[in-house]
Amino acid sequence: MMPSAMPEKSTRRHLFLILRIVICAAALWLVLSHVKWNDYVALEDGRHLVAENISENQVTVRLADGTKMTVPRAAVSHDPQTGEERIELGLKTAWHTSDRPFFLLCLAAFAPVPLIQSLRFKLVLQAQEIHITYWESLKLSVAGNFLNFLAIIGSTGGDVFKAYYISLHTHRKTEAVTTVFLDRIIGLLGLIIMVGFVLALRTVVARDRAAGWLVLELGGVLVLVAAGSALFLSQKARSLVRRATGGPESKIQDPESKIGRWLEHLRRADQSTQRLLRHRVLLSTALAITVVIHFLAVSAVVLAARALRMEWTAAAIGDYYVYIATGNVVAAVPISFQGAGTMEAVYFLFLKQHGTFAQLLCLAIALRMIHLLWSLPGALVMLTGAYRPRHNGEPMQTGSEPGLGPA
Repeated sequence: MMPSAMPEKSTRRHLFLILRIVICAAALWLVLSHVKWNDYVALEDGRHLVAENISENQVTVRLADGTKMTVPRAAVSHDPQTGEERIELGLKTAWHTSDRPFFLLCLAAFAPVPLIQSLRFKLVLQAQEIHITYWESLKLSVAGNFLNFLAIIGSTGGDVFKAYYISLHTHRKTEAVTTVFLDRIIGLLGLIIMVGFVLALRTVVARDRAAGWLVLELGGVLVLVAAGSALFLSQKARSLVRRATGGPESKIQDPESKIGRWLEHLRRADQSTQRLLRHRVLLSTALAITVVIHFLAVSAVVLAARALRMEWTAAAIGDYYVYIATGNVVAAVPISFQGAGTMEAVYFLFLKQHGTFAQLLCLAIALRMIHLLWSLPGALVMLTGAYRPRHNGEPMQTGSEPGLGPA
């Protein structure tokens, strides 16, 4: 029996390798297909063409058959809402018109982000007594980051895959999945804290009253979060809820029923959240790490603004930090691919006084490319199956080892 079983196991392993290669190739194609390399213009006659050259008075376009045609600038259509010309600048123009050393600098500024992000994820897992190595945390984090670019519902889709991957490392699957989404919440809170700090600095240095009001509003949000957390941990509040709902979960007649199993998962998710909130030192450390992560990530895009030769004054830099961070929040809204369109709208609304329409488009492209380039190692993790837990140097099979059955 053993000789026949070995070829079958080898065949299955090769089939899974081929499947991973196909999936990763498709994933890379999907990501890169959303990147515009050339400039495009929309003409008044409804055509959407590649722009070879855009000057002050005319535009040279390339037709479908490859021939070129020059049309007056007035032939370019305008957006009915913003009134701006419908010109989409691609990466080639962004690169050729930029200060290239600053682009390289912004890539370097973002480099520590996935490394520090992986440390935060490892710490948050420790609160649930799920212990993985930093190397495992790094692989899971970069794989999740890469998969964010494949999600058509915003930049949170990769968290679903990340939750699945981490569940392979422990029999405490409910706690592992809950931790991934708690990690996302910590990320959003850290972003609010960073924006509040920048606004507070502007209030003190520039005496900006509008910034002062925003600081109070963000402070109010954090106070509400803290009060909600305290209420969530309050045993008195929980006792009142139990009385109002008719008693504890023990009254469930059939704990093996579908409803009973769902309630058990909810109970364990609730316990996971309580456990994290009670780890005050660990939670504070995770929030501090998050602030550093967002500062580095936003700084990389601020440097991209300098590379695109946008306005570079103290007031403009302050706006970049605040509104680029706001764009990052908007990009997480489940509306379209990586928040496409919504993030640009934030830039056009709040940063239009610091740069041209074309520069703001290129800034949005730069942000996406920075994130994409530093998430590409996640494709290698997926391709090799390195996200799976290992035993004696070999990947473990899901459900084949003790304790990895349904939680």
